[in-house]
Amino acid sequence: MAVSWPSPSTGWNLQQTTNSVSSVNWSNVLTTPSDDGTTKTVIVNLPAGNRFYCLFKP
Repeated sequence: MAVSWPSPSTGWNLQQTTNSVSSVNWSNVLTTPSDDGTTKTVIVNLPAGNRFYCLFKP
């Protein structure tokens, strides 16, 4: 599965959780995104069960 966001978005971390989107247990995705100058993309393996993703700017 591909998760993508605009390249100009600097300082953001892709995070994931297996709980609901209201979870406080988010962790950073450790894969470095590829960047084609327009879009940053991370390819993730499809997990068993649910996984939720968000962009977080510390």
